[in-house]
Amino acid sequence: MSYRRRTSMSYMLWRKWNPPRYGLCPKCERELMEELKKKGIKPPLREPPKGEPPEWTEIKPRGRSGGSGSGGQKGQQKGQGKDKDEEIQQGGKDERRGEGKGKEGQDEKGKAGKPGEEKRGGKGRGRGAGKGGKEESGPLDVSPEDIEKARKGSEDVNEEFEKAQQIKVDKTTPMFKPIIGAGPASSYRDQAFIQKMRTAMKDWKTGYVETPQKYGTKLKVKQYIKTKGKYPFVTRIRKSAKGRKILFVADFSGSVQPFQEQYKKALVSALEVLDSIGVKTALFGFGGEPDNPFFKIKKFEDPKWTLNHASKVAALQGSGLTPTAKAYMGLEDYIKMHRPDMVVTLTDGEPNSKEATEQMIKRLRRYTKMVAFGIGDPTNVHPMEHKLKALGYDKTFAVSTDQMSKLPKKLVDLMAPT
Repeated sequence: MSYRRRTSMSYMLWRKWNPPRYGLCPKCERELMEELKKKGIKPPLREPPKGEPPEWTEIKPRGRSGGSGSGGQKGQQKGQGKDKDEEIQQGGKDERRGEGKGKEGQDEKGKAGKPGEEKRGGKGRGRGAGKGGKEESGPLDVSPEDIEKARKGSEDVNEEFEKAQQIKVDKTTPMFKPIIGAGPASSYRDQAFIQKMRTAMKDWKTGYVETPQKYGTKLKVKQYIKTKGKYPFVTRIRKSAKGRKILFVADFSGSVQPFQEQYKKALVSALEVLDSIGVKTALFGFGGEPDNPFFKIKKFEDPKWTLNHASKVAALQGSGLTPTAKAYMGLEDYIKMHRPDMVVTLTDGEPNSKEATEQMIKRLRRYTKMVAFGIGDPTNVHPMEHKLKALGYDKTFAVSTDQMSKLPKKLVDLMAPT
């Protein structure tokens, strides 16, 4: 702490009537006073010394002056110094007598003390020193634990606040609620499925594919010799998938429960492969939980397909009805806003209302390409594919559970860009 000479008359008068009591600096003096208060001992009041203040004095921080500083200064300026001295001396004698008896006399000491002593003695009213010299906590005492608890709040309030923060209203798809549960995603990452799908999508990575035709824009000699003049021309078809948008709609109603494991493997593996080549994906669905018939797992706003998304797919369980038309209605504004290249529906082809589903497919075909595929047992594969075609989709196919090895290639042909 820096020291400098103070010549202000008000400060010199203040120091004259508030000298250090024990030859200590103000900070050490305050600490000593606090220790004495904790032990229930009040030091005797001393009469301020008469004479000139010291030549060098310490600069004290603002707002930490003693409780009797301003009162003593004003009393001296008003000419009431003698009366104050007598009151201080009388108060010191009363306090010494009160200390010996050990009884409750805190109010009398505060009144007999010097001006400003009542502020320091305010806590003493709630903490009367008993016979054993121990302090008794009063009703207004606040501990550091109480302050910390009030700042953090109770556990129940914090838990409710965290739940409220997690629930956010989605204005783009308000009908679809997020999946809360999670399952083991690793069991649904079919490595054979992923490898076959990546092999089938090799043309998507190069950006184009050459198709031999009878007529075209480019004559190729090797193709002419290979086909013996039947297909001498070659046409390039752009097949780059980077930047494309594909929205998946998954049917997890009660009718697909026998095939739900194959559904999960197809979704988790296909979306992982599509994300790896730069395709923007979104996944919505219906069925599953009775309290949450319409759910969302990933939106176009989510940058990447992550393990968290796959874990939510793994937690799905088939149950409930098949409100396909209602799901399309809830996604109509979202499809209008994002204009995906196609909407891929994974379903068994048996909606609750066939007419309403046909109307919604027809309406959505104005903004995107509508395709669908299904997975079932060998006995109902052909009827399932027939039902999907009858609903008005642009492209459809169906595979049986014993032909899952053909699904990656069929799925790539279904989504192939043209």
